[in-house]
Amino acid sequence: MMPRPSDYLSPADMRRLRERSDVVGALLVLHAWAVIFGAMALFVAWPNPLSFVLALALIGARQLGLAILMHDAAHGLLFRTRAVNEWVGHWLCANPVATSMALYRP
Repeated sequence: MMPRPSDYLSPADMRRLRERSDVVGALLVLHAWAVIFGAMALFVAWPNPLSFVLALALIGARQLGLAILMHDAAHGLLFRTRAVNEWVGHWLCANPVATSMALYRP
């Protein structure tokens, strides 16, 4: 039988881990965009094949990160309020990676 988190964590610990934080949500989205813009700046500052491949890998990884954040926002888990989840999930996470939360949600 697989161990369950409740075998190791108290109910108070479980509640704390399940709490949504506007600060953490904002930092996650900000981090993704900072890495994307940083990777673009890296290539602009040092345009060569190596910096291009590195920037491409970093941007691609953060695009996946934005899609994951869109998933969390679609479930209402990224921020405390539904309206903020909807707005950030739509405009800052889904649209930039050519995805729709409305089509994804079902």
